[in-house]
Amino acid sequence: MVACDNPEIFPSDIRETRLIPEIGGFKAPAVSGFMGWQKWVKTGRSYTDKPFFYDHQKGGTDVPDTYRSFIRYVKKAGFDAIILYPRLDDEPETHEFFFSDALNAGLKVMAGGKMTHQNFNAEQYGRAFKIYETAFKMGVRNFGVPANSQNDLEFSSKILKKYANKNVDFFPIGIGPQGGNIEDVIKLFGKVRFHPIIGRLIYESDNIHQTALDLASKLY
Repeated sequence: MVACDNPEIFPSDIRETRLIPEIGGFKAPAVSGFMGWQKWVKTGRSYTDKPFFYDHQKGGTDVPDTYRSFIRYVKKAGFDAIILYPRLDDEPETHEFFFSDALNAGLKVMAGGKMTHQNFNAEQYGRAFKIYETAFKMGVRNFGVPANSQNDLEFSSKILKKYANKNVDFFPIGIGPQGGNIEDVIKLFGKVRFHPIIGRLIYESDNIHQTALDLASKLY
């Protein structure tokens, strides 16, 4: 998946990578509000039918009463899926609401518990793990997992061990400037369905198309 986080080159990201078979979809950020979301989706759809994920960076942190209307607008804008990273210190019941509300709205959900921030302690890793458990319980089958450091790869391996045989797709994050490399990701996730999310490594390169091709070629 290509993380299209720079609105100034969004069309180029899509145009230069849309025909590469290994590119499974695209992710748009929370920089423009509802009207902007509609424009992002309309522009993307003019190039490809591959799915578009909305990344609120990070969604799933509001109070339930106001969150429902937010989900409705994400769906109305035309997105296929939403990326949710709830707060670690919220109650499991709150996490359940976030995931179920998005699924009930007809959106696919990618759930994450651990971002690429460093210096997590054991308690925080434990809370992050519980978010994946809650997401799976609610029907989510797409997990965003960190891959930018050795500690995070070890954490992701625990997620992988528990859910590898449970029809879950994995979306490793943090590849490129944040420290992760595609070779480590392939080594860990190569035997399951995985879809690396890569942004700056692609859209800040001198040749978006060739860089995406080179990354895709490493998957085999």
